Amino acid sequence: MDPADTEVSLFALDLGSDIEDVKEDLAASEAAGCTVIAEPVKGKKDRHAVMSEEEYAKQKENFWRNVNIEEPGMLEKKTLPAETKFDISRIKSAIELFYYQRQYEKALNLATEFLKEPTKGAPRIVSGDRKEMEDLARRCEQKLAHASSQKPAAAPNPIPAIQMSSTFTFNFADEDIEIDENEQLASATSSLSLECPALTVPSLTPCVHDLTQFVSRLPHKLNYSTLNIPNTSARIPKRELWDIKLQLMHEENLDDVKEEDERTKEALNGVDDVIPGVYEGGFKTWECSIDLSRYLSMEIGAGTLTCPERVAELGCGSALPSMHLLHQALLKGHALALTLQDYNASVLQHVTVPNVYLAWALSRVGAEEWEGDGEIDVTDEDKTAFLNDLKTKNIQITLLSGGWGVEMLEYMNPAPTILLASETIYSPNSLPAFMDVLHGCCAAGSQALVAAKKVYFGVGGGVDEFKRAVEARNLLRSGVVDDVSTQGVARTILKVKARS
Repeated sequence: MDPADTEVSLFALDLGSDIEDVKEDLAASEAAGCTVIAEPVKGKKDRHAVMSEEEYAKQKENFWRNVNIEEPGMLEKKTLPAETKFDISRIKSAIELFYYQRQYEKALNLATEFLKEPTKGAPRIVSGDRKEMEDLARRCEQKLAHASSQKPAAAPNPIPAIQMSSTFTFNFADEDIEIDENEQLASATSSLSLECPALTVPSLTPCVHDLTQFVSRLPHKLNYSTLNIPNTSARIPKRELWDIKLQLMHEENLDDVKEEDERTKEALNGVDDVIPGVYEGGFKTWECSIDLSRYLSMEIGAGTLTCPERVAELGCGSALPSMHLLHQALLKGHALALTLQDYNASVLQHVTVPNVYLAWALSRVGAEEWEGDGEIDVTDEDKTAFLNDLKTKNIQITLLSGGWGVEMLEYMNPAPTILLASETIYSPNSLPAFMDVLHGCCAAGSQALVAAKKVYFGVGGGVDEFKRAVEARNLLRSGVVDDVSTQGVARTILKVKARS
């Protein structure tokens, strides 16, 4: 058979793929007389961790053994390059972004392009994202139909924005393909360029939230796990992610569920760690936050750091470093003004505030009697006692959502003694806005501790770029105070302060 007349099924078999699904796909392709080019590839799950070639080869060997294929006659295995121009995750993110921005026509057009049937000889979608994109396209059609029957809403006021790349190019050359997590694209040509308008990601306006109101919304029970911070005696409880999902499922039929909560569900159920302009990863606990908690615990234990009076944590999410300082303040009776900032108000409500409550509960029970993993009751009386205890011990907590930038500085006056940040410099697009806050606080007397991976693969940010951004602001200087050596991506903690 002439290869030119053969329809090609292109598989992206992720190392984490379900084996039975893989077997079914392979059998279907063989029955259809298709040639299959397949290779288990490193998907998004491994994007933030470097795997050695030896480990990767071993996982590939185990993968093929599990699907019962030793020398598949129908299979032409090709090694896929590490660098890629074929990145379906970017197209999915673009479609989701347009949808969340209510640009339904753009989202629909892009989803339709995604779902086009291929021509002879072109790769076709065998499995993966077709149903998800069909559902999204259907929702866009419903939104457009509804909008056409309504009076158009007034255009919102301009707000600060981050520019993203406007062109997504897919090449199907044999040596130029990498596909993440079973994500494939149907195309009518061997090279498809989708020209989209420039993606402008609005940055949410900073907003202060009422702690009392968020505490009133705490569920009657909180399920938690407790992190034992390495090389220290520190223990930090945090709410379980599945418990958050359970709460949102329970609330999904309520009439007063806000759009923010709808986006929260989308983020929790999706595969992306970050959706620019929509969700910035606050539901997950990132390893650099544990590094920073360890550093703070060791410095306090050694007497080289006293419990600060004013603390702010940018991009706090689960806020582990702040929770350690809060726990210390509760135990030792120190006054503390704590500002907890995250891009998403829903993260503050469902993750940060529950963790604040758990830190308080730990201080009441004591480390010896605290169960490592478990469930804690949250009664109305407990909520009142929690708020009263904070007031009695002169602990003030400010909850701040929204995007970084100079506008945020007015909510940090007076400036914090210590500014904390973990995993906040991953994106070159958001780094200038982060630097605006960092610069403003340090110029007013703050010292900042920034914990980060030395490089963020697939995203573009890292420590070197951050150092250059610090040096570009002549008033600032930075230095490494701690390095973390692991088998994966190296991590570090930097101190930033104003030049003397």
